[in-house]
Formats: sequence, structure tokens, C-alpha cells
Amino acid sequence: MSKKVNIGIPRKLLIDEVKRVANLLIKVPTMEDYDKYAKIGRAVTCEKKFGGWKNFLIAASFDPSASRITHNTDELKNEFKRIATMLGR
Repeated sequence: MSKKVNIGIPRKLLIDEVKRVANLLIKVPTMEDYDKYAKIGRAVTCEKKFGGWKNFLIAASFDPSASRITHNTDELKNEFKRIATMLGR
């Protein structure tokens, strides 16, 4: 089932939907998350309605940077070392 871009969806309805998706995922949703789990609108609709995904998340009282995946550099280095050791390198 394909969702249509509908600029006529009220802003409050989109905000309520992104909050529902966030509660479902237990994290701030990315655009991809929203498109996968939202029942109302699409991420592009939210972008158009709010002037960007970041603005949409702010309007929904989310920290936009929380939707980005971040990794601790030391944790990544340790994981690479662990995998290299496991592979015998």
C-alpha cells in the first residue's frame, strides 16, 4: 500500500503520529523509520509541512540530533580490535 503525499494533513496530526512512532521504537525516529511505521503521511509530507525534518522533530519536542546514530570512537576501536583478533589478524 503506497501512501500519498498529502499537504492537507493537519500539523498536530503529524506531530501526534511521530510521537506514536517514537514510542513504538523507543527512540527518535528517522525519516526512514517514519515511512516504515507511520500510519499517517510520509516523511516528505512532514518535511514540506514543517520546512524540514529537523524542524518537524523540534515541533514535536524532540532533539533532532537524537535521531542520528552515533558511536563512541573508543568502543568502535575496541570492536575492530576484537574482530581482527577473532579473524587472526
